[in-house]
Amino acid sequence: MLVAGGDPGGTAEIYDPAFDSWTLTAPMNSRRYDHAAVLIPGGRVLITGGTATQTVGISPHGAAPATLPAEIYDPASDSWTVAATPAFDRPEYPTATALRDGRVLVVGGQNMYGSTDESRERSEVYNPLSNTWSETAVETRAGARQYHTATLLQDGEVLVAGGIRDGRSNAWAVVYNPVSNSWTQVANMNVARCGHGAQLLAGGKVLLFGSGCWSDMSATAEEFDPTSNHWFEVASLANPRGDIVSVRLAGGEVLALGGGMPVNTPTWVAEIFEPA
Repeated sequence: MLVAGGDPGGTAEIYDPAFDSWTLTAPMNSRRYDHAAVLIPGGRVLITGGTATQTVGISPHGAAPATLPAEIYDPASDSWTVAATPAFDRPEYPTATALRDGRVLVVGGQNMYGSTDESRERSEVYNPLSNTWSETAVETRAGARQYHTATLLQDGEVLVAGGIRDGRSNAWAVVYNPVSNSWTQVANMNVARCGHGAQLLAGGKVLLFGSGCWSDMSATAEEFDPTSNHWFEVASLANPRGDIVSVRLAGGEVLALGGGMPVNTPTWVAEIFEPA
């Protein structure tokens, strides 16, 4: 497992579960905080977005040009390569989702608070084969997002849910189709969420749980059924928390780790959700 950035030196290291050990890798070319990372073909890792200095996260900059290039880590050579620079600056928690064809969908993370163009979500797709970025169709229902989730569905589409806009969590959800390059509005979640966890379950449904960016915290959880376009409530977390890290385990359970409880107060709590 690669852990990169989040510190002034732009360091990176790899955890080996077989030996329970950490090893420093070559440092990144650009130090960054609040970025996105995703596995791409060849066992490499794409890093994109973020900012060279820690920020508050809301600012009326609008859809500003990117200031940081993307970069790719190759574990075979223990090296970082500077990749193409995306079109838009995404300094605060964008999502990066690997598509079935090897490309990567990058959504949100722009500082659009109070800007004239915040109603337009300017997402991009990165192609590792050509090292190029292309803008997707503009999604206007929810507008610009931070602290949202993007989950690859079994049919290859991507569910983008929740997030924060103008300092408030939202319950909006849309699905991106990479084949037609189109967005489809789906039903709202039962609860507005930001900084929540999300995992695709073995049966094709998506579990979303928790919330907490500023003060709007929740312990609730719900599942989305893409077939029926329906959200339904499931068992809640023990306590409200946001900024959750989640992992789907080999047996189909979902492990929820850490986060803030309350907001910005780190917790060591771990819980496991067992699907019905």
